[in-house]
Amino acid sequence: MRDPELSIRAVKSDETEAVVDIVEPIVRSAESYAIEPDLSRDQIQEWWFSSEHEIRVAVHRDRVIGSYYLKANQRGPGAHIANCGYVTFSDFTRRGVGRAMCLDSMAVARSRGFLAMQFNLVLRSNEPALRLWLDMGFREIGEVPMAYRLPSGDFVDGVIFFRSLE
Repeated sequence: MRDPELSIRAVKSDETEAVVDIVEPIVRSAESYAIEPDLSRDQIQEWWFSSEHEIRVAVHRDRVIGSYYLKANQRGPGAHIANCGYVTFSDFTRRGVGRAMCLDSMAVARSRGFLAMQFNLVLRSNEPALRLWLDMGFREIGEVPMAYRLPSGDFVDGVIFFRSLE
């Protein structure tokens, strides 16, 4: 059941720091996003708030607790397929925030003219995300062996997910 105090909306200019507060520890953990974990806070902000990204936030009781970006997965002839990245504040994981952001991102993507959505690298070790994307109607269309090196030095495979938005 969805929390009535949870809303998803466009980010406001004064919420940048709150979003980066959520993104930064996830980047630093080096356990999900294929981005250098030792980037400066400003570089993390530049990446998340890239001009190619439309940023939205999950808000609970006026507090930013999650964010996602929406962008074209490819340029030119491949620009009809969307791509997203999602982050949730650690105190709110497994409480339906990711599901709410995914539902919102699919609706926003449709309204922007995207025909499908693709996730390029979901780590096989990220079992909650794997379950969520399957539950949300995505299908596994491929796997990249040894796609990602975890902080432990171990390699983990990456899964590619796809879902039509039509």
